[in-house]
Amino acid sequence: MTAAAADVGGHVGTAMLARDDEVTMKDFTVETPAWADDASRFESLGDGIYRDRQEGESGEPKLLLSFTYEEDDDSQYPLEDLLDKYLLSLSAETEFVSDPQPGDRATMEFEGEVDGLRQAAALVGRTVRNQVTTTDGREYVSMVIE
Repeated sequence: MTAAAADVGGHVGTAMLARDDEVTMKDFTVETPAWADDASRFESLGDGIYRDRQEGESGEPKLLLSFTYEEDDDSQYPLEDLLDKYLLSLSAETEFVSDPQPGDRATMEFEGEVDGLRQAAALVGRTVRNQVTTTDGREYVSMVIE
């Protein structure tokens, strides 16, 4: 298992990784969930972010993002690093693919502060991957956003 590193050389976020593959998420798209059509219940906060009016100001805003897995991907990374970087969580509504195949698309509902959700929405057109590096004989996994 590799160790975790923190904000080194333009790489941010890290986590323990059970395997040494480089993992990539690409082709991010902000999705409009079907439930968002109910304007009497859901308030648009812009950038594809919505809040449930029934939950009031205490309700966590939500963002629906989809992305494509690349070859040799792992369903967990760099997702964990994204959640940590932007202080987000996944909605209970998110369904995970246990064994994603190259080219598979995943759609996940993120929750958190509006600022973090906006930063996540800005991933459209970018690629997110983990990179394994070795320093002083120790392996580190760092998230890279390109």
